[in-house]
Amino acid sequence: MKNEPVQPKFRFNPGFTIIEVVVVLILLGVLAAVAVARFTDTGAAERAAVDRLKVHIRQAQGLAMNSGTPWGVNAVGGSYHLRNADGKQRFPGEDDDDIDFPSEVSATFTVYFDSWGRPCSDQDCNTPISSAITAINSRVTITPETGFIP
Repeated sequence: MKNEPVQPKFRFNPGFTIIEVVVVLILLGVLAAVAVARFTDTGAAERAAVDRLKVHIRQAQGLAMNSGTPWGVNAVGGSYHLRNADGKQRFPGEDDDDIDFPSEVSATFTVYFDSWGRPCSDQDCNTPISSAITAINSRVTITPETGFIP
């Protein structure tokens, strides 16, 4: 009897199956979509800074109304802080006295609130503001007389 070489029942093909190629393409598409979304949404930092500033202004207004003494927010360039008659204070829940804006955001204004929550321009609240205070490309507005912050 002759020894014949054993023939494989199926051929070895060193390529990829269509399923493997499709899965890799889908994963690359998902990763590309996430990367594009992260790098094109440049306004997210500004929106977050606007929302955070509004919350802090409302906190100053609430502190003034609850304590019966003027409290305010002073913003200069790239940062802002809470103020009262004793000087610079820390916002509740914050780790530092000064709150920094993201690098693309800046604002300059000073506003105090009296015991009724009305905005004023001086620390003693003798001078109510006569026109709206706007900051960060008019995205933060403090309404005169009422102190409403939309």
